[in-house]
Order: sequence, then C-alpha cells, then structure tokens
Amino acid sequence: MFHSKLLSQVDFIEHAFFGREGGVSTGNFASLNFSLNVGDVEQNVIKNRDIIANKFQINSENIVVLKQVHSNRVLWVNNNICNSEGDGLILSRDSPIDNKLAIGVVTADCLPVLFVDKKLQIISAVHAGWRGLLEGILENTILEFMKKNSLVSNLLVAIGPSIRKESYEVDESFYGAFFSKDSSSASFFTSTQHNKFLFDFTGYAVYKLKNLGLSLSQIDVLPNNTYLEEDNFFSHRRSCHKNEASRGLQLSVILLK
Repeated sequence: MFHSKLLSQVDFIEHAFFGREGGVSTGNFASLNFSLNVGDVEQNVIKNRDIIANKFQINSENIVVLKQVHSNRVLWVNNNICNSEGDGLILSRDSPIDNKLAIGVVTADCLPVLFVDKKLQIISAVHAGWRGLLEGILENTILEFMKKNSLVSNLLVAIGPSIRKESYEVDESFYGAFFSKDSSSASFFTSTQHNKFLFDFTGYAVYKLKNLGLSLSQIDVLPNNTYLEEDNFFSHRRSCHKNEASRGLQLSVILLK
C-alpha cells in the first residue's frame, strides 16, 4: 500500500494506492487483485475487496468503481452510478447521497490520479489511460470541480504508480496520435531504434496539469514503475511480454472521513 505525501497532509480524507501484495489470490493474480473481470476466482476477489475495505473500516460494497472504458468521461457519484461506464468519479461532502463511500479506479500500468479540493472537500479518482489522457480526462475532471465553484489554486493532485518512460516503448502511430492532437507533446517522446519511441506518460500528465493552472507544489507523482516492480504491482505490458494469459488489477482509492 502506497501513499502520497501531499494528500497525507489533508486531514479530511483517507487514500491509498494499493499494489498487488496482501491478498489471497494466486498465480498471475497473486495476490491483491481487485477485479472480478480478469478471470480470477470470485471468492478470492471478494476476500481481497474485504481486506481493502477493512483498511478503511468500511464495507466492501462502499467501494465504488466504474466500468472503465479508456474514455474522458467523468461522473459525479449518485444513486444510479452502478454499472456506469466512465473513467473518473467525483464525490463532494455536500452530495445528496451518502458520502461515506470510497471512490476508486483500477490500473495495471495506466495512471491512477487522485484529486482533492482542500477547501470545498471534493474528491475525485481518475483512471487516465493514454487515450483518456489524450482526449482530456484531466481537463474534464477539473471542469467538473469548477461546476461546484472550485478554484484550481485549492486543488491537490497525486499520480500513483504507473508505467514509466524507460519501460513504455511505443510505435510511430502512437506518437502520431499525440502529435496530431498536441504538437507540444513531442517533447515527451524520445526516439529509439526501429522507429520506436519512449513515452514519458507521467511527465505529460504533469505538463497537462500545469497547463490547467496547477503549480508543481500542488502535484505529487509517486516514483514507482509498475512494469519493473513485479513484486509490488500488476502490469499489463509486463504480462504481455511474458506471454501470460491474464493478470490482476490494483486499486487506487480515496474517501472522505
């Protein structure tokens, strides 16, 4: 379990970026796989969810996660959120529903991003895959905060464990998708042999957040590389390179106390 030093200073929230350790699943899912949709034994996943929930002294049913679809869609938590598709959740202290919920995202290389408005007590959990990042999920999240009169100067953002530049080789079409959308993204790609590039995933996310008005003092990036730290994290790319048929997903979560 990993924490942001920046978010740990906020007294009205709890948060965690869980890794793969501490659960009961076995094989490629060992051990704290959160997902029921990757082929793991259902009873093991249920136990894993209970283990996580117990860390926060809540019921596992109070952990809310969307059906993630690599989009830029951000949703406010409401009574009809179950089974909804999207990649970002927002919850406010003045929500009309029970706000004693933990909102989360699951990842296995993508960016888990947690937001807090330290004044208005609004929180968000975002799954930023490369498509969502390119299509504006960070921008859409902040726009939703602003609908509640949130100020960018009051936001704190933590980017959790994810694949890092040295492990994220992409092809020309990937580079082209970014360059055609945002030519300034070129500085986050380093050319390698055979017309490939290394992509600074987290660096580009920080760049986008800074363009939205956040200062570096408002942004915390955890240093962990999910691809390289096999004992600590699931990694989609690592599993593909090892020809594994499946792998687990780790949860990142935030809740209001």
